[in-house]
This record gives sequence, structure tokens and C-alpha cells, in this order.
Amino acid sequence: MEEKSIEIRKGKRRHVICMASDFFFPNTGGVEEHIFNLSQCLIKRGHKVIVITHSYGDRVGIRYMTSKENTVLRAKVKAHKVSVIPNAVDTYTFTPDPTKRNPDTITIVIVSRLVYRKGVDLMAAVIADMCPKYPKLRFIIGGDGPKMWLLQELRERKGLQHCVTLLEAYCMAIVEAAACGLQVVSTKVGGIPEVLPENMIYLTEPNVNSLVIGIENAMKNLEEGKTLCPFTSCLKRELKYASTIA
Repeated sequence: MEEKSIEIRKGKRRHVICMASDFFFPNTGGVEEHIFNLSQCLIKRGHKVIVITHSYGDRVGIRYMTSKENTVLRAKVKAHKVSVIPNAVDTYTFTPDPTKRNPDTITIVIVSRLVYRKGVDLMAAVIADMCPKYPKLRFIIGGDGPKMWLLQELRERKGLQHCVTLLEAYCMAIVEAAACGLQVVSTKVGGIPEVLPENMIYLTEPNVNSLVIGIENAMKNLEEGKTLCPFTSCLKRELKYASTIA
């Protein structure tokens, strides 16, 4: 990566930043997503970003790529022939029992591969910020990866063993959590905004302040009873679908 400084108004400097990688749009993966998100953050700060990668015809610039667009480009099929069906779970399999919830605590469940690009550093900063402020708060973290040490060190250094529990990860975490009637808070990166309707998830920016606000909103709505029952929502969709085909 190389950069050139340009003087702009108010004495601030705007940088022209060049990123070079073998992997970028229209390919998808961890490297591509990291470069894309970093570039967007730099652009918001007023910098100019150029990405040098392999030639992909007339594809230029940094832009958001949806699942449908990725399929159209890589499979070379016409867009009108492609439909996107999000991952699904059987909501009747996940039957929450509210009577088993501890009314004296608020539990936040996080399931993720514990690597930098999944926001583990943000997670650690959020935990360090919120646990001292909210004694009722508990974090259960499912996952493994090279950033596990960061969470383990945080627990020991801050004395948060009673607040933070580390577990193994499982798949489909966001959809399954919503199916259990849980409050879902996630950063709006990658394909996450496409997974659930807006009224079933609190989408935040990938930074500590935004995540804290999102979690606080979820906690407030939970305490006020403003939660969405997944079974009621599912029943409404089924009735609507039945009336459509009747």
C-alpha cells in the first residue's frame, strides 16, 4: 500500500491511497471484504482510494456487491434469471421457553469465527465498555479462532469471568437466534442486511459506539416488552401465502 498526501482546506490532509491485491471485486472472500470495508471507511474520511487488482473487463471503482450480482457476474447468466433465497430455518424447531429466562440478567449471545475481519476487536471493546456500566449484563460467545486470546485476556485483565462465557460456535446463528425470539444485534456488513427483515434485527455500523447504541436499544425494548414473536410473524406470513394461492 502506498499513499500520497494532498493539502486541502482547513489545514487537513487528504490521502490518495493505493491498495494492491490479487483478490477483489467481483471475487468474494475475506480479503475482498476487508479491502472493501477499509476502503469505504477511508473514503468517508475524505480520502481517495484506488484498488489495483486483476483486470475484470469494464469493472472499475469500489462498490457494494450483492449476492445476486456476484452470482450473475461469476456464472455469466442474465440477471432476470437469478433469484436470491436467504438461508432459512424451521421456526417450529426453535421453541423458546420464556419461563426459563433469568429476570435478573440480560444475556447477549455472540456466535462468530474469532478473527479480525469478523469484528472480534470491536466485540472486545464493547464488552469492556458495557459490562462495568450494566451489572446485569452477561455475554455468551460461541466460536473459535486466532483472536480467542483477546477475549481470554480481556476476561482476566478486567475480572469479567462472571460476565463472559466462551463456547463453541454453530452455524446459522442470526437466523436461529431470531427463530428463538431473541433480540439480534449485528453490524451491517457483507450479506448480513439481507438475512433478516429490519424489524427482526438491530443493524449497526462496524464501530464500538454504534454497537453499544444497538445493544442498548435492544436491551431497552426487551425491558419494555417490545419484542417480536417469531411464531406470530411466521403465522401471518403463512396465512398471507395461503390466501394468495387460494
